Amino acid sequence: MVTLRSGSALLAAVAVIFSCLDRFVLPRLFVFDPTKLSELSRAAVAAHGNDTHALLNTLVSSLKVEYGEAVQDIKDDEWIFNNAGNAMGALTILHASISEYLIIFGSAVGTEGHSGVHLATDYFNILVGEQWGYEPGQLKKSIYRPGDTNVLKRGYAIHYKMPDECWALELAQGWIPSMFPFGVIEILTSTFDFNTLYRTFWFSGKAMLKSFARFKF
Repeated sequence: MVTLRSGSALLAAVAVIFSCLDRFVLPRLFVFDPTKLSELSRAAVAAHGNDTHALLNTLVSSLKVEYGEAVQDIKDDEWIFNNAGNAMGALTILHASISEYLIIFGSAVGTEGHSGVHLATDYFNILVGEQWGYEPGQLKKSIYRPGDTNVLKRGYAIHYKMPDECWALELAQGWIPSMFPFGVIEILTSTFDFNTLYRTFWFSGKAMLKSFARFKF
C-alpha cells in the first residue's frame, strides 16, 4: 500500500512538473514564427513557381536573413529518407532543438500515410505540388497547394497523401524528442535501412548540438 501511494505521488508530481514546463517554459523556447514562415514560403513560390531548386535556395536565404544562425544551409549530401506512418519521403534539416524542428520534407514521386499523433503542432507549408488530407468523419478531402499551410494541432492525426511530387517547409513546435520513435520505428520493423537510421540520428544530433551551443533548447 505504501509503495502504491508513493508511486501515485511520484506520478502526480511528474504530471505537475510536465504541465508547468509545457505551459510556461516550452512556448518561451520557440524562435520561429509560423505566420512569418508562411509569408516567406509564399514569396518563394511566387518568385520561382515549380523551379524547385531556385525556390528552395531563395527560401533558405530568406530564412537565414530572418533567423540568422538558427537556420543552416541545405547540403546535397545531408538529405535523408524518412519512413513514418507507412509514408516515405526525404528530408533535410534546417533547424533542430528540443522545442522545434524546421525541415524541407517531401517526395519526388508522391506518398501517403498516417500523420502520427505528436506532442507538437505541425505547420506544413506547401512549396511544390499538392498535399491532400482528411480527418475521421470528413467525407471530402482538404487540398493544400503551393502557398497554403496545413496546420496539424498537437494531439490530432490525419490521413494525408501527396499524389505526386510535393515539397514543403515543415515546422514542428513542441516536445521534439517525443517524435523520434515515430520517425524511426519502421526502420526497425520494416525497412531495416540502418544507414538511414544512423544518418537520421547523426544529422539531427549535430543540428541539436549546434542549437545547444547557442543556448537554444
